[in-house]
Amino acid sequence: MAQFGISYHITEQMEGGYSNNPLDKGGETYAGISRVSFPDWKGWAFLDKQAKPIKTNSFFSYLSMSVMQFYKAQFWSPLKCGFMSQVVANQLFDYAVNSGKSKAVKDLQTVLNRLGAFLQVDGIVGEKTLTAMARFNQDDIAGNLLIERENFINRLAQQQPQFKRGWLNRIAYLKSHLSTAGVSFGLLALVGLTVFF
Repeated sequence: MAQFGISYHITEQMEGGYSNNPLDKGGETYAGISRVSFPDWKGWAFLDKQAKPIKTNSFFSYLSMSVMQFYKAQFWSPLKCGFMSQVVANQLFDYAVNSGKSKAVKDLQTVLNRLGAFLQVDGIVGEKTLTAMARFNQDDIAGNLLIERENFINRLAQQQPQFKRGWLNRIAYLKSHLSTAGVSFGLLALVGLTVFF
């Protein structure tokens, strides 16, 4: 069974600290938590008391536990990642944090159906989805989910090209957390993952 700390550490490396990019639809964010999407996160009260403007990518150690608790409650637990293999949980958790739980799970269910499952693509991790996941090679699931994610990012980048470099760097980073160099890496090679600097 997957451990939250492992997946969280992977995602944490990509989320950074404070940001308030006017081009970002998420608006003001801290450690990837969007004020637009999660206005009730208790960390905002602390940030509102800080001297303005807050420097981009600033970190506040006081918020570390609050951020971790947020991600476990809002993403890890609802996605039932603890009932998955670590390699799949790593990919699904980060995808959901970056693009939303429903989108990530729908793409997971699409991958499972292509592998031979017969799931309703509803964006909800239920017993049927967990059972289907256990039937297939976990590296294949994780690798194919990352391919679905990159395809989605390439489509999204046509509308928001200013974020494409960062998004594709994140995809490349997630590739390094696939567990083996077998079928999944071979499939990823076909879509030509590239790191942009």
